[in-house]
Amino acid sequence: MMMMFSGIFKIKVNENFNPQTLICNLNNEIISRFSENVFITAFYGVLDTKQNKINMVFAGHNEMLFCSVKGDVRSIFSKGVAIGIVDNEILQKQTEEITLNIDIGDKLLLFTDGLIDAKNKQNERFEMKRLYDILKISYAKSGDEIMNKIKFAINEFMEDTEQEDDIAMLLIERIK
Repeated sequence: MMMMFSGIFKIKVNENFNPQTLICNLNNEIISRFSENVFITAFYGVLDTKQNKINMVFAGHNEMLFCSVKGDVRSIFSKGVAIGIVDNEILQKQTEEITLNIDIGDKLLLFTDGLIDAKNKQNERFEMKRLYDILKISYAKSGDEIMNKIKFAINEFMEDTEQEDDIAMLLIERIK
């Protein structure tokens, strides 16, 4: 199913829609092709390097973390419904497109819920606070260094515990 969704996404993204319109078009495709029990969570953003901003929607996807060049860390999230759950009229009302300005040195960390839901031997979750603390301490480091710190922290936290969900991360850093 993900291959089909990926193919549909590649076609639709080339039609140059804004993020909310693209999510609605993908929603139509998923609803028309699959049963009621199929849904996809997604984050979609369009990075404007001329105006130094990103326009984005969260379609049932978890929040991301924004780390300013000054070390301020905050959660970024907008209301949104997973693709394939409701018709477009409801989806449009329940999905909000937001814009975030990005200055030189700012970083955005996107990740799947598998990261914050990862458990250790004591059945404790990794949770957002650990991720937040890593960014707060490491904000002046490069994106690569921060990603390595997160990977080290999650591996150390989980030890030999079996991974229950996928873990994916993407760090975007404005360097000029």
